Amino acid sequence: MNLSCLEIQNRQRRKYTMNNKEDRKAFKRLVEALEMFREAGGDSHVEIQTVLSYLYIVLDEGTADNGLNVKDVAERLGSSTATGSRNCTLLSTGFRGAKKKGMGFIELFEDPQCRIKKIITLTKKGIAFKQRLLLVFES
Repeated sequence: MNLSCLEIQNRQRRKYTMNNKEDRKAFKRLVEALEMFREAGGDSHVEIQTVLSYLYIVLDEGTADNGLNVKDVAERLGSSTATGSRNCTLLSTGFRGAKKKGMGFIELFEDPQCRIKKIITLTKKGIAFKQRLLLVFES
């Protein structure tokens, strides 16, 4: 049996096409959640590292003994502390004097045991956004 290139390509395409309705639904939810992040960023471009930072913060909310800090976020991202700090700044108030405002999802507090560390907590806006995200995945 000799198959043409076109027939082989069509078979491969069908093999990787999402026919399962549940899979399509799951991916649609993911897209909707990512769109929510884009909307929350306003005119600013929200990078995937910033999205992941928020999700790591939400996942660890209330589980860390002294609270999650910027270094913890950086480690979860597999990046430098500077990158973790930049993402946390974007999730909080943003950079001073910059046109790009922060998202207002988190607050950073000085760790009373180590003043150089910043403890992360969700703001009311961050908690409300988490609730909206949960609704996307519950539907």
